[in-house]
Amino acid sequence: MFPDSPHASARRHIASRADLLPFEGGPALSPSSRSRLSALLAALVLCTLAGDSAVIAAREARPDLPLSVALERHLVTQSPASARKYTSARDTAMKRLFAKRADAIRRRDRKAFLALLDPAAKGFAARQAEVFDNLGRLDFAAWSYEPNGDSYSPAAIPYAAYHAADVWLPVVLLRYQLKGFDTAPIARRVVYTTIKRGGRWYLANDADLEATTSSGTSVRIDPWENGPIVVKRSAHGIVIGHRKDEAAVAGIVREVESAVRHVSSYVGTAWGERVVIVLPGDNDELQHVLEYPSVPFDFAAVARPEFTTLRDDFTGTFAGARVVINPTNFESDAASNRMLIRHEMTHVATFARTGPLSPKWLIEGLAEYVGNAGSTFSVERLGGELGALIDEQGVPDHLPGDSDFGILADAGVGYNAGWLLCRYIASRWGRPALLRLYDAMGTRTGLDHPGDKLAGALRTVLHTDEAGLVRGWRPYARAAVADLSKMLAAPAAPYREDDRGELDAADLASEKSLDEKTLTRIGLERGAEGYWYTGSVDQPARIVAETLVVGHDETSAAALERLLAGRYAKFDPSGGRAIPHGRLYFVGVSVKGQHYNQTVAVLRVGILVAEVRVAAPGFADPSGEARSLAARQYDLAVA
Repeated sequence: MFPDSPHASARRHIASRADLLPFEGGPALSPSSRSRLSALLAALVLCTLAGDSAVIAAREARPDLPLSVALERHLVTQSPASARKYTSARDTAMKRLFAKRADAIRRRDRKAFLALLDPAAKGFAARQAEVFDNLGRLDFAAWSYEPNGDSYSPAAIPYAAYHAADVWLPVVLLRYQLKGFDTAPIARRVVYTTIKRGGRWYLANDADLEATTSSGTSVRIDPWENGPIVVKRSAHGIVIGHRKDEAAVAGIVREVESAVRHVSSYVGTAWGERVVIVLPGDNDELQHVLEYPSVPFDFAAVARPEFTTLRDDFTGTFAGARVVINPTNFESDAASNRMLIRHEMTHVATFARTGPLSPKWLIEGLAEYVGNAGSTFSVERLGGELGALIDEQGVPDHLPGDSDFGILADAGVGYNAGWLLCRYIASRWGRPALLRLYDAMGTRTGLDHPGDKLAGALRTVLHTDEAGLVRGWRPYARAAVADLSKMLAAPAAPYREDDRGELDAADLASEKSLDEKTLTRIGLERGAEGYWYTGSVDQPARIVAETLVVGHDETSAAALERLLAGRYAKFDPSGGRAIPHGRLYFVGVSVKGQHYNQTVAVLRVGILVAEVRVAAPGFADPSGEARSLAARQYDLAVA
């Protein structure tokens, strides 16, 4: 899955001061806070002696709030210079505090790291010690913090519980770079509760903002902040998970190297061939990692780009990517892992080639096309939801819209259709043309007339228009995923149905006495057979057996034609008249020991290979029934 353009998932809602809870009705001081109040009164006396009237005014206006919060909320009119003096000193202290934290992380100095934590916050200190140990399992090329002067000050935070001289929630820009995987430091926003105790500022909490505001802002983003982690590496990948999921992490990393080779064979190697995969421990952690607060997810994984500035800034340079797997929908079998990783890795490989006007059917369709290639799953399973839709309502007569790929609702039909559209383009015009279309849509030109972008790209690359693309794709899609047994033409009376259904490649190989590997290698995917007869089922007087066979591209259709041409003797019951797009061959079939002759028509339309078997004993067919049935099936196949 690919996040919303431009290269971003639904943007994290960062609370502005207007979003936060009102300050009226702030928390009252508990009896245990009386000693703190006495200390604050003493501080006010010192402030008075120093002439900091703005600080005094702020404290008098809201004595229940920390000084920093009170200064922010109180309109200082008496002495703005003294207010600026206090806040400047606090901001300088914040820069020093976070610079020391970054330095301790870079030097892997555990003692210096822990010394910056509030001595009274035992639970927070224990969690942070775990964070430090987790960071030591990864190799960072850069790590820094940059307080930007912004802050949060929700009234619901229990400031008094900290028993500190001051409490402040600065907004800090964290920049870090995974060595060998990120091309530059990536940026994210963090918010810690800092407290001033004994004239010194400490880190005291990392969850106050999330717990006390309605903004949904998450302060826990990366997996190393959510319990002990396990890290598995390959030559081109890192997989980060938790100890309880160590087996799943190992299974994922086993697929990385083959996935890199597979994806690069389709889209090239310019993407750097590096991937970082994250497996959160549960849905709660998933929400924090993706910065989607309190949202249920209905997808298997998300590939997200990372930039040198914040995700809601849109001015940064692409610096790396993360594939985040949904632990709720994660399937541990190897085949599912392989497809999932290849799909998401295709997104990573094409981030730089994707633009704001790239349609979702092309973005997700290419990832499905690459991810599904070589799958052991049947095409019915790969395109099942679209197949069900086609059986019920017919093939869609339009391209999927971006709204068909929502992350909160079922988007299966959109993904199936995008996959078959890209596979049809690769079959009809070739894979290089599919990639040229992708690149044409990925440029930033045409933003002033976005509706014309696709039309121009289709005209330039494929020499067609949207209507022509859909018109060619519809029979392709029906042959690929619809119920083939419904496409068999029932003969006229007095024939009656004996058996009718779909076959897989193994069944088709058995029916034709052909090698299954040969059929699979040339691209044969699925088929259907129907049998009709007159007389008794044990000793039918006449029998009609029809087979519909589907391969995945023009090459497979031609290969099947050659295979049948070399296997069966040529026969033409049509009196020498040519049948467009097809050839006729002579074969035989035996029912209950009795031999019946058949005519086989191999018809090629797109990926469709329709093999129609029309039989009459000894080809005694004075009425021309065999010819009419063959034509009927042909017309059905190309409709």
